[in-house]
Amino acid sequence: MFDMFKIFGKLGDLKDKMSEVKDTLKQIEIKYTDDLLEIDVIATADKTIRTIQINDRLFLEDKKSELQQKIVQAINNTIAICNNKAQQITKEKLKDVIPDIPGFDINNLTF
Repeated sequence: MFDMFKIFGKLGDLKDKMSEVKDTLKQIEIKYTDDLLEIDVIATADKTIRTIQINDRLFLEDKKSELQQKIVQAINNTIAICNNKAQQITKEKLKDVIPDIPGFDINNLTF
């Protein structure tokens, strides 16, 4: 049988580490630039979009639909990068806490 107090202690450690992860993610800046160098998206690893920079060429009326598609794609790609970074940092911070909790597998964390 397992020690419930030890598990509760580990859950407290887990809560503290997750708070630390959240604070860390707010400080990490992610920059995504599309392949044509027309759109830059800057976000934090906690998925907060800070700025979007757009090449002036895309502001032409006949480019409106293209611009909208490129912005959506750039934001989605930036969020995917943020997710990967968040997962990497979370696993790193929790590697000493989760393996000792029965039923938790750090490799199965999803974001």
